[in-house]
Amino acid sequence: PERSRGLGLHAGLDVGDRVSVRAVLRPPSAPAAPGAYDFQRAAWFQGLGAVGYAVSPVVRLGQGGSSGGRDAIQSLRQRVTGRLMADGSGEGAVAAALLTGERSGIPADALESMRDSGLAHLLAISGLHLVLVVALLLGVVRLALALIEPVALRHPIRKWAAMAALAGALFYLLLAGSPIPAQRAFVMAAIVLIAIVFDREAISMRSVALAAMVVLAVAPESLLGASFHMSFAAGMAGWGWLQPRLNAWRAARPRAEPSPAGRLGLYLFGIVATTLIAGTASGLFGLYHFNRIALYGVFANMAAVPITGFWVMPLGIASVLLMPLGLEELALEPMRWGLRAVIGVAETVASWPGAAPVLPALPGYALVLMAAGGLWLCLWQRAWRLLGLVPIAVALLAFAWHRPPDILVADDGGMVAVRDSSGGLLMSAPGADRFVRETWMRRAGQDGLLPWPAPGAASPDGALHCDALGCVLQRSGQSVAIAFSIQALAEDCRLPGLLVSMEPAGRACRRRDRLIDFFSLRSEGAHAIWIDGDGAVRIETVRAHQGERPWSRFPPRTRPVRDGV
Repeated sequence: PERSRGLGLHAGLDVGDRVSVRAVLRPPSAPAAPGAYDFQRAAWFQGLGAVGYAVSPVVRLGQGGSSGGRDAIQSLRQRVTGRLMADGSGEGAVAAALLTGERSGIPADALESMRDSGLAHLLAISGLHLVLVVALLLGVVRLALALIEPVALRHPIRKWAAMAALAGALFYLLLAGSPIPAQRAFVMAAIVLIAIVFDREAISMRSVALAAMVVLAVAPESLLGASFHMSFAAGMAGWGWLQPRLNAWRAARPRAEPSPAGRLGLYLFGIVATTLIAGTASGLFGLYHFNRIALYGVFANMAAVPITGFWVMPLGIASVLLMPLGLEELALEPMRWGLRAVIGVAETVASWPGAAPVLPALPGYALVLMAAGGLWLCLWQRAWRLLGLVPIAVALLAFAWHRPPDILVADDGGMVAVRDSSGGLLMSAPGADRFVRETWMRRAGQDGLLPWPAPGAASPDGALHCDALGCVLQRSGQSVAIAFSIQALAEDCRLPGLLVSMEPAGRACRRRDRLIDFFSLRSEGAHAIWIDGDGAVRIETVRAHQGERPWSRFPPRTRPVRDGV
């Protein structure tokens, strides 16, 4: 149940229970293409040895022994999530994402709208959520203590409120499953709150650096993850550029209390500024990892963030506090009203033309350039900091000169994709593996499917000709034969150039210099093939890209002796 939170919710299970279930289990999947997301690596660090699905009802055999506080927190998360999602609505699923980090129940259309409108960060427990929790607890506790005159006059209620907010933030971090952005935000918030207790000033870039050190000490593998990149890019951009300028502006202003209109203007300015600055910084890394950018995110955040901060999150905290009394519906129902408004904003903005264009995948060196440029831009304070824009610009220019592969072959031989002259991918079997298909399309910057040539026909650019058994691609004077059945090998093995076979090749074919067949795919993973302008063929495999790592498990590079064509 700890690894299958949704299963536990629906089967009445608790963490530590012993169960019986018939299931299909497989090793974690290798990347769909060289350079694509490596689920094997993520599963290795999470301690997952297999993934799969149940094919029979879950039978509870008995209650197992708890292994300590970790199981207790997981059990609490499970129960809170179940209470939030009890009504079965999409709003309840979004509420669970905001409070416990469980996103499996969010409807696909709502999730897509949130992503395309630039509001997906609201569904991932991040600095925004934790700061809202800290601010609410700090304000409420301090106000409550201030109402007690003897306590307010004789004790440091501001420091007491800071310690209460720190304890509440820690509880929220554990309840949410301790994602990387929340870890970063908690460390930074803890520094500020502890500084209040000791009468020190703690708002500086040092808090970002210390948060990075803590996160990497706990989970060093997160250094290469999208969550680490986007979270710290947003934090550094805010502290490194916006905060010094806000401090200078406040120092130059008179100490008079601003009017209500002025406070509202400052709040709206803060939303716009942080969305533009932090959104741009994190969006660069999001572009690398997800190949998508939300063009109208500023407008969506201007409408949705105030609703989340002033309505949804306070009611969410109240609902959790009311759960022990069984009165959580008093807060959950009005919370759902706010969530409907947020989802409505997301759907409206996502429906605007060109709201979330998909762009081709950037090469690995673009990530290094963006990180180096961002660090230079944020850490220096003098004019030469602007030189950090140069590597960032070079990284973005990679869209112009980086050439995607001409041919992609899935590791199970179930699908081949060929890039035509327009840059789109023609896929031989688009229904074979949806995950592989969507990954290839996303990395190609492609929204829709392009049809594979029918037998006896050719692709629109005339480079790919097919018959009932296979296809032949002619490009830059190079010939590539693609065989879908073993019957095609009798002819294709004699053709010059590269041969890509979905079936095991026989002895005659194995004497070829350039051959990719079933055994090659099985031992090397998915293949990416480039055909240069001079006809030279370059091949990259998942195994070569991963290297020899504990998680990169492939069968031995041997093939059985087999008589064939």
